[in-house]
Amino acid sequence: MTYFRVFCHYFAPYKNVFICDFIYDFIDQLKKAYVYLVFICAKTVQHPPRSHPTNHPTILATFYKLKYLKKYCFVIKNIYKNLEIIQLGYNYFPNLIMYKKLFPKVRPRRLRQNGTIRNLVSDTTISRSKLIQPLFVSDTINSKQEISSMPGQFLYSSEDILNEIESLKDCGINTVALFPNINTEVKDPLSKEALNENNFMCQLVQRIKKEFPDTMLVLDVALDPYNSNGHDGIVIDGKIDNDVTLDALKKMSINLANAGADILAPSDMMDGRIGVIREELEKHNHKDTILLSYAAKYSSNFYGPFRDAVGSAQSEGINKDTYQMDYRNINESFKEIQLDINEGADIVMVKPALAYLDIISKLKSKFDVPIFAYQVSGEYAMLKMGIDKNYFGNNVVPETLISLFRAGSSSVLTYFAKWVAENYDNISN
Repeated sequence: MTYFRVFCHYFAPYKNVFICDFIYDFIDQLKKAYVYLVFICAKTVQHPPRSHPTNHPTILATFYKLKYLKKYCFVIKNIYKNLEIIQLGYNYFPNLIMYKKLFPKVRPRRLRQNGTIRNLVSDTTISRSKLIQPLFVSDTINSKQEISSMPGQFLYSSEDILNEIESLKDCGINTVALFPNINTEVKDPLSKEALNENNFMCQLVQRIKKEFPDTMLVLDVALDPYNSNGHDGIVIDGKIDNDVTLDALKKMSINLANAGADILAPSDMMDGRIGVIREELEKHNHKDTILLSYAAKYSSNFYGPFRDAVGSAQSEGINKDTYQMDYRNINESFKEIQLDINEGADIVMVKPALAYLDIISKLKSKFDVPIFAYQVSGEYAMLKMGIDKNYFGNNVVPETLISLFRAGSSSVLTYFAKWVAENYDNISN
């Protein structure tokens, strides 16, 4: 009876709703049960068993319940005739309540008549300020070179990248993520060049911040561009040594923070790296440096073009399954996110993006922290080649970006950032 009280409490005031057959059948069965109980109790009173006199508590309790059962049958019968579909009812029983008697009063298409009204009522809106452009830069070239596996994307020289950042600012993109392609001569198994406070990237960051102090620079913290074996960590005895790698990462982080990086983005997926980097930043008075953790970085097959761009691809291939996440898992992402938040991450990231919308959505509903998504190189390459071959139009680009924001992303790293900013006044249209 408690469930009926709740049902009646919420719905008794409303009128003129038509409820589907499931509810109708339910009420009909209730009425039959009521009639049956009345009959049984009447027979019991007329011919009480010897062990149960008419004043027996069981029979009295039955009559007491019948009194209320009759009352609720009456109320439910009237609810069936007099309910009204309002938002409360729809929220509680979205699959049980039917619209058929509300037309023509209710016409959802009224809010789709033109672009102006659609914009006014849209759930998801995005702007250029929400897009981050990844850029690749090399210390070995004098002019930009197109990346063959990423049509339309370039490997920039230290001079060209300044021009590109200026061009991005002109079209409204104020945040860039930098990824280095380092001379193979300085690579080694211990990634020593990453720890050099005067290395190519540290000098480049200083120069960019001097010319564009308002541009937000996101710097990748991982060893793969400097590691001769292409791994994100240091390999010892055939395995990635987590704790030795942590020592290298925290030194690398301080170098980049000293150079002027606004956001450090550890992408290595070593256990505990956010905690040791945050502690080191505090120790060196970089308390305002933002940590963007690649907290849910999956061991994906979509990273191939990126590895070409930074020069970490290996001829025999490379397996990072022992430290990047298994793409079959969801709950593991909750654990990784919680750990990184506890260790001092300001923002967390899901990578890749399009194949992991469910992860973004679940994390958004569970954690009160900004969530970024990285539309990775393989996703970019698929879309770009499909567009170039006229399999579909350019409008698939904003559609995919909208899907990422709709899922819960606060911002998106995308190789389409500049193109979208140049071609769309209102990205949300």
